[in-house]
Amino acid sequence: MTHFSFFVVSLLGKTEVPGDDIESSRLLLRLFTPVLKATVAKTAVAFLSECMECLGGQGYVEEGGIAVLYRDTQVNAIWEGTTNVLANDLLRVLQGKSGKPTLEALDSYIASAVRTGESCKKLKDLPQRFNEIYQSWRSHLTQTPGDMVFAHARDLTLRLGQLIGAMELMIDAASDGNDVEIECCRRVFNLQYDWDEDETDRDRQIVFGRNGPAVPFMQARL
Repeated sequence: MTHFSFFVVSLLGKTEVPGDDIESSRLLLRLFTPVLKATVAKTAVAFLSECMECLGGQGYVEEGGIAVLYRDTQVNAIWEGTTNVLANDLLRVLQGKSGKPTLEALDSYIASAVRTGESCKKLKDLPQRFNEIYQSWRSHLTQTPGDMVFAHARDLTLRLGQLIGAMELMIDAASDGNDVEIECCRRVFNLQYDWDEDETDRDRQIVFGRNGPAVPFMQARL
């Protein structure tokens, strides 16, 4: 979500500076603005719920602070457009007069992201697997009857938001081949490879960083 957020910020910057890609940036900014707001707001609620659970009772009580954040975060999916309103806005963009050029700009962005991902051999088949997810999303949008598209607009919106975040994560991972970030890419859509004995170490690196503390094996009390 951080990658997605700052990507949209960069699009806003590009629309304010004359350049060759100003039109495609404008189209993508209009499309991604409701998608970003909807996806980040919904993701934050689930994320804070996990944080609360990790802390047990201390996470639940008001004094711990997480419960307050969890309660306050709920409003983000409501104010300035509920998820339903934002999903309808997505359809308004893609099914309106600027729908075709917007979809073409989105296709171009995805193709560019996939090429960037393929430049990093350590990502293996992940770029194409992400592309397959996008093509599936696109076919649901363009080849499904209109009433069904409208009924599943929320799913289309949140799926696109997750996908763009994954693409930006992949682009960043491809820039330096960072193993931890590549592992995060695999986990966005649960595209993990077979479990192995190194998974615990990868979990530790994701949470604490490469030089974080080792996590000893602990026997459950129950």
